[in-house]
Amino acid sequence: MRNHQIKQNQVKLNKNLFHRSKRPSSVTSVKRSVRLPSFTMLELITVLTISTIVIGTAYLAYELIYTDFLDYKEKTTDTLATMDFVTILERDITNADSIHINEYEWILHQKNQKINYSFESNQITKTLNNDLTTHFDIETLNTEQWQYLLPQSQTKKVIFE
Repeated sequence: MRNHQIKQNQVKLNKNLFHRSKRPSSVTSVKRSVRLPSFTMLELITVLTISTIVIGTAYLAYELIYTDFLDYKEKTTDTLATMDFVTILERDITNADSIHINEYEWILHQKNQKINYSFESNQITKTLNNDLTTHFDIETLNTEQWQYLLPQSQTKKVIFE
């Protein structure tokens, strides 16, 4: 008897799930109330707007940092080139027997060699015995910036022409 009651309850449940349409030709359909989780258009537009702002800010920050890095790299390269030049010039002045200084040219005489420094607007050229040439890419608009090397060196004779 109990099995019979269970079968009748199942039939009642099945009848509730199916209903007949008012049209005679339609097939019985199942009533379902299933909702899929989704986002509304307003939520999607809000997320896209916030994402655009965050990505734009990150790109701007990257561009600023990269520009500062390039400036730092250029200044560091210029500083290292200047330090190399000053070190070489100090060594040549210290080892020189005599120095002849013109407005844009320094001539250093050592034991068996002649070193010529030519100061141009954007580079300095060092020539050794009129053969070996070295270029230093240094801005030399202020020619007095190298004058401090003369009193610090241990030269024997300095001639200003």
